[in-house]
Amino acid sequence: MTRRDGILNFLKTYDGPEVRIMEVCGTHTAQIVKSGIPSLLSPKIHLISGPGCPVCVTVTDYIDRLVALAMDPSNTVYAFGDLLRVRGSRYSLSEAKSLGARVRMVYAPSDILSFAEKNPDTFHIFAAVGFETTVPVYVDLVREAKRRGLSNVKLLTSLKTMPGIVTWLCRENEKAASDKKVTGFLAPGHVCAAAGYRDYEKIAEQFQLPFIVAGFSADLLLAAIYGLVREQGRGIVRNFYPQAVTRDGNPAARAAVEEMFAPCDAAWRGFGTVPGTGLGLRPAYADFDAGSEGLMQDHVSDGCRCADVLMGRISSRECPLFGRTCTLPGGELLQPLSGRSAILMDRVTMADGAGGVSTQHLIERLFAKYLGNKYLSQMEDATRVPGGAELALTTDSFVVTPIEFPGGNIGRLSVCGTVNDVLMSGARPLYLTAGWILEEGLPLTVLESCVRAMAETAKEAGVAVVAGDTKVIENRSGEEPEILINTHRPVSADLVKEGDVILLSGNLGDHHAALLGKRMQIENDITSDSAPLSEMVEALERSGIRIHEMRDVTRGGLATVLNEFAESTGKTFVLSEEALPVSPAVKSFAGILGLDPLYMGNEGKMVCMVGREDADRALSLIRGARYGKDAAVIGHVEKAEGPAPSVILETAVGGKRILGPLYGEGLPRIC
Repeated sequence: MTRRDGILNFLKTYDGPEVRIMEVCGTHTAQIVKSGIPSLLSPKIHLISGPGCPVCVTVTDYIDRLVALAMDPSNTVYAFGDLLRVRGSRYSLSEAKSLGARVRMVYAPSDILSFAEKNPDTFHIFAAVGFETTVPVYVDLVREAKRRGLSNVKLLTSLKTMPGIVTWLCRENEKAASDKKVTGFLAPGHVCAAAGYRDYEKIAEQFQLPFIVAGFSADLLLAAIYGLVREQGRGIVRNFYPQAVTRDGNPAARAAVEEMFAPCDAAWRGFGTVPGTGLGLRPAYADFDAGSEGLMQDHVSDGCRCADVLMGRISSRECPLFGRTCTLPGGELLQPLSGRSAILMDRVTMADGAGGVSTQHLIERLFAKYLGNKYLSQMEDATRVPGGAELALTTDSFVVTPIEFPGGNIGRLSVCGTVNDVLMSGARPLYLTAGWILEEGLPLTVLESCVRAMAETAKEAGVAVVAGDTKVIENRSGEEPEILINTHRPVSADLVKEGDVILLSGNLGDHHAALLGKRMQIENDITSDSAPLSEMVEALERSGIRIHEMRDVTRGGLATVLNEFAESTGKTFVLSEEALPVSPAVKSFAGILGLDPLYMGNEGKMVCMVGREDADRALSLIRGARYGKDAAVIGHVEKAEGPAPSVILETAVGGKRILGPLYGEGLPRIC
């Protein structure tokens, strides 16, 4: 028996006193869910998601101030993507942007420095939200802005510290009913890497609770949970993440933070104001503050029970606002509302074009309502239409930033995306039309490169561009000119059955990672997978193999595509995490940025379902075709159990995780 097997057996069969373990790290929460760890635990072991996500505990006053700043034309507000959908008392930053506010999503605070240098008459304000882990990044930003003499760079801070809130939670825990008391803590690995775990030793001794500093892989988390169960009733701290964490943390980072920031009171969603749990800029750096003081009010809906959820007194689903009016993001806790907040707005948001749930809601609310007919109601990428022969029609549009990227450009992308939609429905691609919408100022050399790529890719796919249109629009943004391409052509579709094998034609996430890497100027060897799948599909058709369903895996990723299949077929799709093909480069890239390859977009991959008897031959044909060398069997189709069909991931450690469709934006404008 391996060490993992021994730990899993202990946790699965544990029959001692009830154990209630709280994690206070958003990454721990995500990894626990992603690995299906709850499905591996005894009913006597309960995991509670505490206030470990700084975004989820941000109060409405702070969001309202950001929105007000962004609405002022003299300001631009910058934020990480997870903050954009958090609502204030009226709007989120994403909603405010659709109303004309100047809001930019960035992947690093330092991104704003170049904007500040190019636009000296505008204030550039970063939404500085986070725990001890991210504060050193803001220190570096302020130092660099000061070094460059950029007086137009500001921070609006909502910075919080973990030991203070954990102490407050432990005091509240003593008041809880015996069956609701937390009996141990997973100490946050990232926070402890920066700040050390010395402060938790005092808390553990005072309240006689065990703390274990945990890493982030499934095995490290299982080991930490095992340790906490074994250490129940002891006021100790154990470090199970020594490769990154020491007792005193990073002394240089701590000194830099202490020099620039001072402790202050902080407002927490659900908890109110908790003294000494925040960090604010010291007077010597007041010129970099965009007005952070006094943002303490939290205007929540009647019935909000965030405090009870965060302290483990109730589950998130017991809150009367869960899935209704609560729109904060963050795992099972405060699940985003499938684009509902955007639907209640009178403007389109970026999430409406991301290919996930928000897109579906927009289609149902407007397009199906007014344009619905027996053809459109099929809700496929292509629809059969009457004619002298069996025909079907599809249309597609493309706008992508940047126009040219590693592995292709918008010209190649537009042909691949449209042709693959046709192929997936069982039709043979023959003809394309192309509509080009160009922004003034676009260099003709760039346009020529894209047109040439369209011609070369059409030839490769065996299709002809037989009609077209061109329009030029004014460039009002002052940024790089863009191209929009609209294409369409003929198509058809089948259904899956229980027992079918699920095949994926290659690695996940290449296109998404290539575009994002180009935007962020991250050097790597990842190239877009943009490719026509004609040869692959034609090989399957010539073989006589009955393909029950196919779909190209684009916006929203594999998980979203399979959720659409589950809903339309009423069946459950089961995936094996270990079988999913992801290149090491993309896996590393996704891990650094907190992305999940299952939700990353592709432009040259397909998923198909075939009978078990045909699976080996189909896999061999796909691998033998151009662009199919990394194809794999990734799962199977089952009868749906329970009230609704679903997509289930069997994780590498043996857990099970339900995969929902994409919520929110994912990567804006990848196709």
